[in-house]
Order: sequence, then structure tokens, then C-alpha cells
Amino acid sequence: MSESKPKNLTLLGQSQLILDSLLNSQLLVQEIGGIPAFDRDLLNTLTLTHPLKFEQKLGHLYEDALELLFRSSIEFKQVCKGVQVIENLPHPQKGNRTLGEFDYLLQRQDGRWLHVELAVKFYLGTSTVKAESTDNSYLWPGPDARDAWERKHQHMINCQFSLAKQSASQQVLQEICGTTDIQSQHLIYGCLFDRYNSTEPQTAVDTSPTAHRGYWMHSHELPNSALAQQQSLYIIPKQLWPCVPTAELCQVLKSSNQQTTLAAIQTKIQQQQRCVMITDGIERYFIAPNYYPEVKPL
Repeated sequence: MSESKPKNLTLLGQSQLILDSLLNSQLLVQEIGGIPAFDRDLLNTLTLTHPLKFEQKLGHLYEDALELLFRSSIEFKQVCKGVQVIENLPHPQKGNRTLGEFDYLLQRQDGRWLHVELAVKFYLGTSTVKAESTDNSYLWPGPDARDAWERKHQHMINCQFSLAKQSASQQVLQEICGTTDIQSQHLIYGCLFDRYNSTEPQTAVDTSPTAHRGYWMHSHELPNSALAQQQSLYIIPKQLWPCVPTAELCQVLKSSNQQTTLAAIQTKIQQQQRCVMITDGIERYFIAPNYYPEVKPL
């Protein structure tokens, strides 16, 4: 029992940081395809007594955390999370297919309904020129380079925010909300990482000028960077990637045994062959495998 208490307190501290980041972090996007950001003034501070469930993917973890904030707000009468839209296939096909999912359907006290989509994304700026790039020949792949902001941007506009217009979706909305008159909004969190020692920040389509920024470098560049002179470096576990570096974050990381060394960082990257996020308490950095943004070699 005495050994589990500090671990539980650490998870509770991490959980509180996640809630606080959802309330206070700058959004990655303010408006996308004419869809506005959700007004977070409708939410209020929530103090947790139990930690979130961390044994799940980052996106699901933050969906659970945001649901807690929606349910604790006096502004909403109903909160529906993860509402799937399933379409019956026409004859002669059999069965059905999932068209998509509404992250949240929220009913305001005045009876109006909102559809809110949540995303938590991180992108590393590269100057690789490809035909699909629409923003100054500058691409923004994710830590997993198979993901990219250009692709996610189009998917959100063409799929996630057009879902409510589908006939199968309108049937679902009528059943749950009693209306198809529903406004779509979003909460898109994340951070753009510029190349380490870049002279000026690059832009990414539809991202906010006030979005959080960080830096990235390849693993072999780390020993000769200014980070090598830092006394305190911390590995940020994936569940805390969206959290802005603060004294509170560093304290939680320290109590979670995340304080680290350059050698440990490079060993971790070599073993896992994936990007690792670290902080010096001021900035966030992604340290990438040396082949990034190419796909992991066999």
C-alpha cells in the first residue's frame, strides 16, 4: 500500500495537468473550413479526486478528460460522447458500414445542440518539396511521418465536419437530439515544431498565429546543441505531450522519474525508433531518429 500511494498521486497530478491544458492551452487552430472553435469560457475549472485512465491511446485519454469538463459545466443539459453513424448498405450488398463518429453532441440549457470535434496533434516542419504541399512547399508530418497536417486538414473539412450533412447522420441526430439543426465546432490542440536553429517560424495552413511552437532535431545533432549544456532535461511521456512546460509539469515529471540525460535520450530513440519529446522546462523539443521524416527502414 505504501508504494502505490506515490504512484497514484503522480497519476493524479498528470491528470490535473491534462485538464488544465484543455482549459488553458492555446489552440492549434482557431477556424477551419468555416468551422469555429468551441468557446471554452463555457467550461469551468475542475479539481480531480481520481486519476484518468492512462491505459489507452492519447486521443481517447483526452476525450475522457474533455468529457469530464463538459459534464461539470452548468451550461449543458446533455452530453453525448462517441456517437457512431452507421449506414445500412443498399441491396444487393449486405450488412452496414460506419460513416464516422460525432466526438461530442452537447445540448445547451436553452435547448440548442452543438457538435464538437476534438483533436490533439503535433507536427514537425520539413522543407521537403512534394506536389501535395499547399503551403510554401513546406510539409508538416507528425512524429509518425505517415501522418501529416495537410492530410488531417483535408480530412477534417471533407469528412468530420461534413458528417452531419449525411442522410444517415441526420437520422441519428433526429433520434438523439430531436433536431438536425446543429452547429459544428472544434477544439484542435497541439504544437508546431520548427527545425532547430531555424531563422524564423514557418506557417501551416489554417493554424493559429498564437499556436504553441517548439523545435525538433535529429538524434545525432543533440550532443552539439545548446541542450547538451542544460542541467535538467525531462522526457515528456506521450500522455503529457499537449502540456505546456511549466514548473508544475517539471515537478510531475521529476516525481515520475522522467529526468534524463543525453545518453538516455539517444538510447531510447535507438531502441524505439520513434520521436521522443523532451523539455528543459522552457521549450518542448522533439528528438527524431536520424532517418526522419523517411519511413522507418527495415
